[in-house]
Amino acid sequence: MRGAADTVIVVSQGGPAASVGRSQVSRNPGVMLRQPLLTVREVADLLKVREATVRQWIRDKHLRAVKFGREWRVAHVDLEAFVNQNANR
Repeated sequence: MRGAADTVIVVSQGGPAASVGRSQVSRNPGVMLRQPLLTVREVADLLKVREATVRQWIRDKHLRAVKFGREWRVAHVDLEAFVNQNANR
């Protein structure tokens, strides 16, 4: 029997979100939402910066985010990509 933990949400570019079982995830392209999206406040707290700084990164298209109503949300993978992209190597 499948529980809620066996279901992930897949967001594919150009298509609606769909709920699929784990066995189907590897065949479906897109970004998997295994964890809840982060709020601007959560991103700011994690990076130890002000919320205004996070909003500026989003506005300048440096940090990828999704807008739900009036609120911005950031996927963990997008935050990781942003940090990696801006890391001193």
